[in-house]
Amino acid sequence: MASLFKVKTKKGKSYKIQEVVDGIRKTITLGKMDKESAERICSYVETINSCNQSGTLYPTDVAIWLRDIDDNFHTKL
Repeated sequence: MASLFKVKTKKGKSYKIQEVVDGIRKTITLGKMDKESAERICSYVETINSCNQSGTLYPTDVAIWLRDIDDNFHTKL
């Protein structure tokens, strides 16, 4: 299960997602955004990891989201 954290920065608040993948804790820095967007991304990350572990296909909304994100963020995933 992914956890969403709010972090204070010099420029305001930022969000990070932490999740354990293959026994290793991974952190994804989302940057400055509203809470609803951060929660939605956290949900997508949980779904991606769940599908990867079970060997199932991603739901359509997750696949479309992955297609549309920029390369820098895709690399973080």
